[in-house]
Amino acid sequence: MRIERAEGLRSRLFFRKVTTYAGFSGLVYLGLLLLLSRQMARSRTPAALARISRWTFLSQIVADSIAFAGHITFAILADGRPSMSLVAPAFLSCALFAYEVQFAMLIQQVQAPEDASPVRPTPPPAPTPAPAPPPPPPATEPQPPSEGQGDSPTDPLLNNAGAGRPQPAPINPTPAPQQEPRFATLREMWHILRNDHQARTWALISILLFGIMRIILSPSLAMMVFALLYASIWTPQIYRAARRARPCALSLEYMLGTTIGRLMLGLYFLGCPKNVLDIVPRWWMVPLGIVMFAQVGFVMLQNTLGPAFFLPGSVAEASASYDYHPPLPPASDDAESSSVALGDCAICMDAIARDDTAGPDSKEQPDVLRRFAGRGKRRNYALAPCHHLFHTECLERWLAIKNICPQCRRPLPPL
Repeated sequence: MRIERAEGLRSRLFFRKVTTYAGFSGLVYLGLLLLLSRQMARSRTPAALARISRWTFLSQIVADSIAFAGHITFAILADGRPSMSLVAPAFLSCALFAYEVQFAMLIQQVQAPEDASPVRPTPPPAPTPAPAPPPPPPATEPQPPSEGQGDSPTDPLLNNAGAGRPQPAPINPTPAPQQEPRFATLREMWHILRNDHQARTWALISILLFGIMRIILSPSLAMMVFALLYASIWTPQIYRAARRARPCALSLEYMLGTTIGRLMLGLYFLGCPKNVLDIVPRWWMVPLGIVMFAQVGFVMLQNTLGPAFFLPGSVAEASASYDYHPPLPPASDDAESSSVALGDCAICMDAIARDDTAGPDSKEQPDVLRRFAGRGKRRNYALAPCHHLFHTECLERWLAIKNICPQCRRPLPPL
C-alpha cells in the first residue's frame, strides 16, 4: 500500500498536546469545583435551598458524568505519560459530579414537602348488606273446634310441630369478585415515583447510566446532548423563580464562573480547529454562548425587577405568594404625623421609618406604569402575615436562618 500525501502529528507532539489539554481541563474543573463548594457554603440554609432549582444541577450532573467517562476512556487509550496526566481532569470531574449529586439530593429533601402532591385517601369498601331477618309468622286467630275434631288428641301435636319447624333463611347472592383495573401495577409504580423522592432519584440515575453509555458510543449524539444541556442550564432556575415568586439564591459569582468555565471546555473542542481530538469546529458555539449569558442576565433581572416581571399582570399576581409590602395608610400632610415611625423592629430594636415613596398619587397611575415603577425600589418595611412589622433587611437575614416569626414563632412564607 502506497500513501501519496498524509498529514498528522508526531507522537511526541501529540503527547505534548494531550498533556497541555489535561492541564487546561484540570484547572477548569478545579475552578468549577471551588465555585460549587463556595455556593454550597452560602446556600446551606433551608430558606436558600428552597429558591434553587435542582434541575439546573441535574443537567450539570449529566454533563460531568459524560466528561468523566470520556476522560477515563481517553486515558486508557493513550499509552505512557499522557495517560497519567488525563487522570487529573477525570478525578476532578468525578469529584464535581459527586458534589453536585449531594447538593441536588439536599435540595430535593428540602423542597419535597413543598412540591409533594396531597395524597388522596382511598375510599372505604362498600359495606355488605346484612341479611334481612325472616318475616314473623302471621298471627292466626283461634277458631272454634268443629264437630268431630274437638275431641281429637292429635290436633295439638300437629299444631306444635308446625309452629316449631324452622323457616328457611333467604339466600343472599354471592358478590362477584372485583376485577383488578387495567394497568394497576403501572399506576402504583407511578404513584410511588411521584411521592417517594428516593425511588424517583434512583430511577432517574438508572436511566441516566444507560443513556450515558449510549451517548459515549456516538460522538455526534454526545455533542448534541452537550449543546442541549448547556443551552438550557439556567432555564429551570428562571422557571422556578417565576412560578414560586422567589428570587434566585445562586450568587452571580457562581453563575458567571460556571458559565465561563463550561463554555471554555466547549469552545476548545467545538471552536478550536487544532484540538486534541481533531473535531471540526461548529458554527453554533457562538450562539450557544450568547444564549447562556442571556440566561444569566435574565436571572439577574428577576432578582432586581421581580421574579415574574416578564409575565402579564394577572399571571404574575396569580403566581405570587404573600406580599410583604402591602400599601399602608398614607400619612397626613402635617410634618409631625409624617415623621412618626411605624414602630420598632423586633429584630434590631430600631424604629421603622415611614416610606411614602409610593403614596396615594401612585394609585392614579396606569397599571403598567405603577407595576414597573416600584419594581426597582425596595420597601423599608416588611409586614408578616401575623401583622408584625420588621425592617426588610432584618427579616431577610432572619429568614435566611429560620422560617418563623421572631415574635410569635408562626411559620412565615419566603420573602
